[in-house]
Amino acid sequence: MPGERGTSHAFGVAAVNAAYGAATPSNAQMQLRVMDGNVVCSTCHDQHAATAATGGTPRISPAKKITALGSTGAVTSGGTFTGASGFWYLVEIQAGGAVGTARFRWSKDNGTSWMGSNVLTSASATPLDNGVTVAFGAGSYAPGERWELSASYPFLRAALDSGDNASGAKFCRDCHSAWAQDHTAAHTWTGSVKSHPVGVGLNANGGLYDRAVPLDANGAAQGAGGDGNAWNDLRLDATGRVQCLSCHAPHFAPGNSAATSP
Repeated sequence: MPGERGTSHAFGVAAVNAAYGAATPSNAQMQLRVMDGNVVCSTCHDQHAATAATGGTPRISPAKKITALGSTGAVTSGGTFTGASGFWYLVEIQAGGAVGTARFRWSKDNGTSWMGSNVLTSASATPLDNGVTVAFGAGSYAPGERWELSASYPFLRAALDSGDNASGAKFCRDCHSAWAQDHTAAHTWTGSVKSHPVGVGLNANGGLYDRAVPLDANGAAQGAGGDGNAWNDLRLDATGRVQCLSCHAPHFAPGNSAATSP
């Protein structure tokens, strides 16, 4: 919230706030969900729309045991989700025993149907689908025990910012349009506070002050030869332009450049 420390974008606060360059969103669905003049979670998030089409980083949740029947082993999820929309996965032990002997099946509709059956458990990552994997820890497994995990995009109500400030997709720039400016506007000082240029590529100013590529925390060019830590990377959009989210994370940003996860 304004004036307070936190790890997420403010919610439960006024949508219109000149100090933060914030105004009522122009997106019709977001505008409908400004409650009593305040931003709420559903202003930006749609609990029914975890799709790749709106962008954002997909995440695979830790596997959670939901039926405990005495197993001493554990299931670990992994991989990089590549599906077009989010799913819940259910993993169930079919034949008991130690890892490497026990067998399992898995479902994406809570067990109504099974996409894979009689799969041998392994300590190595075993693929399910869409880049999702599971691995089984040392120990024994009992028939009927279940774990669940999710693989999803961040339930966004509109597509993340991409393209230029005039015709590109807007998400952050919808509410914060007063702060959306290109490199030309950034050079025109009026005495008012201005923001970093967005909606433009690196070196759009003719090389006056931008680097050709972002630098990593170790001072090397980001990517090959960088520090090897993806969590501190500055991300350009699909068109190679700087956007608000190139530098800002709305939820649980790593606390320092050495962090390897949020």
